[in-house]
Amino acid sequence: MATIDLSRLFPAGVDGTHKPLPQQKAFLKAVLDPKGPRYVAYYGGFGSGKSVVLCVAIITQAVMYGGDFLISRHFMPELRRTTMKTFLEMCPKELILEVRIADAEVHLRSVNGKAVVYFIGLDEPGKIDSMNLSGFAIDEASQTTEESFLKLQGRLRNTKGLRKGILVGNPKGRDHVYRHFVSKLAVSEPSRHQFHMIVAPSTENIHLTDGYLEGMLGSYSKERIQRDIMGSFDSFEGMIYSEFDRSVHTVHPYEIPDGWSRFIGLDHGLTNPAAAIFGAVDEDGNIVIYDEFYHADWLIEEICRGKGHLQGKVTDPGINAKIGTDKVSGIFIDPSTKAKRNQAGGVAYSDFSIYLDNLPKSVPLICANSDVTRGINRVKAFLRVN
Repeated sequence: MATIDLSRLFPAGVDGTHKPLPQQKAFLKAVLDPKGPRYVAYYGGFGSGKSVVLCVAIITQAVMYGGDFLISRHFMPELRRTTMKTFLEMCPKELILEVRIADAEVHLRSVNGKAVVYFIGLDEPGKIDSMNLSGFAIDEASQTTEESFLKLQGRLRNTKGLRKGILVGNPKGRDHVYRHFVSKLAVSEPSRHQFHMIVAPSTENIHLTDGYLEGMLGSYSKERIQRDIMGSFDSFEGMIYSEFDRSVHTVHPYEIPDGWSRFIGLDHGLTNPAAAIFGAVDEDGNIVIYDEFYHADWLIEEICRGKGHLQGKVTDPGINAKIGTDKVSGIFIDPSTKAKRNQAGGVAYSDFSIYLDNLPKSVPLICANSDVTRGINRVKAFLRVN
């Protein structure tokens, strides 16, 4: 097989050389590293080169290793008009063995003989049930469901290839992409290093046409600029806490002094996740959030004492374990949990009473002020930069 310079798939720069943009290069390095993360996301603003780097990543893996690859999007018509069209325009013709337009398949030459790239819409996830993939890519991943992403993870079982999953798109707030790749709350602690996010602002792309960025910067709101140009997951139209700035309001972990007052804010949930934040207040009244709890479908006994507590073997810690030896001054909970809504032996009881029975007796359980407007204003005041 003749040597092909895949760097020529990228547009030429002002010096005439073909090479990836800095964030595209970082993305490809993570994807093509056999010991690197298993799932890599490339998210950014409009025109940040997402579809191009997705196609390059799949073509490179297909040529190097062979096997079966999937490129997907939520709806098949959009996939044909956008990603598949870009793929066929970019892919060197000498690599293409066959294009099956009706089946949406492209057969490529590989150092191992042949690779097949399938294009499938994820609105019918049953289409991928029997696939054995060497790698997959999801374009505009925030338009797809979390279930599709989870199902594709189970399809990475081909003996050829790196078995990597890549996602590209524009930020859409706190969706499943954010929960897997940014906050990583959807991923268990031992696996979090396998999910890696690259953020690429539109301003990095030197190949955009004249006036493209200037037009958006001149007409977009502050929140939309942060989301659609800078690639921020923290900014979207109508967001309540627009003051939040990750560069200001997040800090590297440090040891919290013993003298700081500590508290827990607890939002009860069963079908909807139960959530708790652990905060400490310094001498100047600043609040530092240092731990969290977030789980759905846990009973109150499990929320407090840990998953598996009822079976006598704790597999995941609950709030009590997270409290540990901390001197917590109080746990603030929604007062609606005091409502008596169940009957046990003819006696009504409340979720509040079950929490009392399962939380440490040394920590007071306090009904919080549930005035929404006052609470929002209070949080916004804390976030405002002095």
